[in-house]
Amino acid sequence: MGLANKKIGFAAPQYTERVPKPNWGWDSSDYHSVARYIDYVIAMTYDSGLKDESKYQPWMKDQTTRIFGRFPGRPGTSIRLIPVPPTR
Repeated sequence: MGLANKKIGFAAPQYTERVPKPNWGWDSSDYHSVARYIDYVIAMTYDSGLKDESKYQPWMKDQTTRIFGRFPGRPGTSIRLIPVPPTR
């Protein structure tokens, strides 16, 4: 029952390319850095600040694509991305 049998998940903030980087978001280097240690990323993408619902679905797709694209391949493993949508 060692660590090899365990799965590790991490709640990560939304993706951002803003410079300087705000404290509420991660850039590609942050996601890339944790990728070798985790099995699941729970992306806290619910706080978009968008008021128009029609813009939210494309924003979520962009977040998911950008975050998932930052994980390097790990032989024999795969990282699962779980985006967290807003609730009403």
